[in-house]
Amino acid sequence: MHPVAISRSGNIEQDITKALDEIGGLETVISKGDIVLCKPNVQGSFSPGSGIITDAKVVHVIVKMVKKLGAIPVIGESSVHGRVTEECLHASGMYEVAKKESVKIVDFDKDEVVRVPITKGTVLKEVRTVKTVVESDVIIDIPVMKTHVATGVTLALKNMKGVLPRREKAKVHFAGLEEGIADLNATFTPDIVIADGIVGLEGLGPSRGTPVEMGLIVAGFEPVTVDSVCTEIMGMDPNEIKHLEYAYSKGLGEIDIDNMELYGAPIDTVKRTFKEPWLQLKEFKGIELINGNACSGCLTELLRNLEYAKIDGRLDDLKNSTFYIGPDVQFNEKCKKNVLVGNCCKKLAEFGIFIEGCPPPGYVIREKIDEARRVLKTKS
Repeated sequence: MHPVAISRSGNIEQDITKALDEIGGLETVISKGDIVLCKPNVQGSFSPGSGIITDAKVVHVIVKMVKKLGAIPVIGESSVHGRVTEECLHASGMYEVAKKESVKIVDFDKDEVVRVPITKGTVLKEVRTVKTVVESDVIIDIPVMKTHVATGVTLALKNMKGVLPRREKAKVHFAGLEEGIADLNATFTPDIVIADGIVGLEGLGPSRGTPVEMGLIVAGFEPVTVDSVCTEIMGMDPNEIKHLEYAYSKGLGEIDIDNMELYGAPIDTVKRTFKEPWLQLKEFKGIELINGNACSGCLTELLRNLEYAKIDGRLDDLKNSTFYIGPDVQFNEKCKKNVLVGNCCKKLAEFGIFIEGCPPPGYVIREKIDEARRVLKTKS
């Protein structure tokens, strides 16, 4: 059995209640006295309704439901590297929810670190998580429905990277992002997923795309199953999302829609094809990208600023150039016009224009793109 429910009524509380009732209710996984980690996606300092973060109204409803069952809800998150998680949680409205409901909210970047072995990991053998995650009896994964420049989509599976504090997230990238996500979820497996599809994000996700009003809640017990349904709703093929396939192979749910028990609104009635992220530099003719498993921070900043340069007509001088990005990048000696993006490429700095940062700020990328235009023009 792989039950998933889709609800769209225009009322968030009604939709969450209906979707959960369809699959058996929170009481299926929560008992009185349980410590229940409510794990939203609060990757940066963005406001509810942006499509970038989980809407605080969704989390508020879930917290109230957990309390009603006699359990103890805890809201917890670690934002992306380079952000101050406490500031992000305030901007998102999560602290306000915690205050209204008198529940604990935990900044994982300030929590006690605990080392946890990754049993049967493909690329990860051990990670550092935090005490709050380890001591939770139940994990409710509350992702937002959006695209992602490095992984295609970011939903329940990708959201669990937030159980790792600070720069520990980089370990997943260095090990192999897609397989690392699967390894992580096999150890810290959500007990239930309630996906926020109220406002999603298309295009240059996870933070630079365009908001998409969907008005949906999607709920299920398995991260792969819910992610597959959400991916279908977004007009993409789950079998083409690598981390979904890896997690499916580890038994974390069903990837084939035909093998699921679907409740509520049919997928075809709520489907809306999202503009996909730029997984290559195909939007920028004449520019090659060599991606060595880069994080979304570097990728989104690079692509966003290349798009600005394209709009401004500043890309002609970069034709036939090669951009390198990511910790596993391999240098191509045949390429003579090179731009190295991010600290992971510092080892190759002597071979071209190096853009320092982790990730490099947008203004630095813009300055270096203009420098590259001047320097590389002379090599044409």
